[in-house]
Amino acid sequence: MKGFRTALWAELLKARHALVAPLTTLGFLILPLVSGLFMLILKNPARAQALGLISMKARLTAGVADWPTFLQMLAQGVGIGGGILFALITAWVFGREFSDHTVKELLALPTPRGAIVGAKFALLALWVISLTVLVFVVGLGIGAVVDIPGWSPGLVWSTLATILTVALLTGLLMPWVALVASVGRGYLAPMGWPC
Repeated sequence: MKGFRTALWAELLKARHALVAPLTTLGFLILPLVSGLFMLILKNPARAQALGLISMKARLTAGVADWPTFLQMLAQGVGIGGGILFALITAWVFGREFSDHTVKELLALPTPRGAIVGAKFALLALWVISLTVLVFVVGLGIGAVVDIPGWSPGLVWSTLATILTVALLTGLLMPWVALVASVGRGYLAPMGWPC
């Protein structure tokens, strides 16, 4: 596609210099941290008694401190948290041009509009996959530090496939968010999507 590489490079450059990238990364890393905290609480119920309500929440949410439960919590978190976080990222990628008042300049470029939109979606796909894999890898590290039982390589690979599938299916909903951001001409309109 003519101009696609140039448009993708420009989108990557915008994302690299924006504060949104590290903030979304930190926001999504809360998922493995909280899941690890729940596993730690379930693994040491005597210490959890001193924590009060959070131990009850951990028991109700997770139930057992083992790898299948921990990885299932990660997969569910990617589905739920990903829907919200990926929508925020999509709203930023597509609504930024309107908020920065650069949409007129963007439309005046000799790059085809299809290449610009395709580059935005390619950036979004790279961002979603990177965040998902990062959460999974950090989750594996936290699970190893907490030392929960039930590790098996087959379980890890099947969970990785499940998590990537969940992220893909959630990512396939994002063109609607991009459409709402474009029609609404900014960030605000697509923020109602996760509700």
